[in-house]
Amino acid sequence: MFAGSLRRGRTTVGPTGPPRVLRPDLGTHDAVPERHEFGSNTDPLTGKATFKVPAGAAEYTLTTSASRSTKVHTASTRIDASWTFHSKRPTAGVTELPVSSVRFKAPVGLDSRVPAGRTVTYPVTVEGAAAGRNLKSLAVYVSYDDGRTWKKTDVRNGRITVRNPAKGKGVSLRAKITDKKGNKSTISVHNAYYGK
Repeated sequence: MFAGSLRRGRTTVGPTGPPRVLRPDLGTHDAVPERHEFGSNTDPLTGKATFKVPAGAAEYTLTTSASRSTKVHTASTRIDASWTFHSKRPTAGVTELPVSSVRFKAPVGLDSRVPAGRTVTYPVTVEGAAAGRNLKSLAVYVSYDDGRTWKKTDVRNGRITVRNPAKGKGVSLRAKITDKKGNKSTISVHNAYYGK
């Protein structure tokens, strides 16, 4: 859902604690003093950065925020994600982190536009650790003011029903996912699509 040139963003990883505030507009963050940051990456799209963390079992939080210029594309202008998960060093080799993502399958055109004001129903698909029968909970929120306020919408049989945004306006989507082992993911897509 997100492609194009990265404008600003930052990825950080550290043990779970009080929330931190990401400042994607500055490419930095404000960390709570008692939290230890194990690493950061100013290019969150490549996924090439590695972070060395202690070997013992612990709960970690990985956060990322990426934005792109509206000159590249007007839709999905910023994506924020946070994953809180339990992990420890594998006995051998590499292991996948127990994190999840989501796909909002809105019926948009190639221009990321939809008929303004209509009510539509479409699938929301969870991927990763919480996919399938490992999903404990999924909550979806919508915003018509670029994420300043969010309203929860019902998820029924893997589908949501939302009102399309007004002409020229965007709708932002957020999913909060928990798997059966308690790992949590929050994904926010700002201005996912627009009304026409």
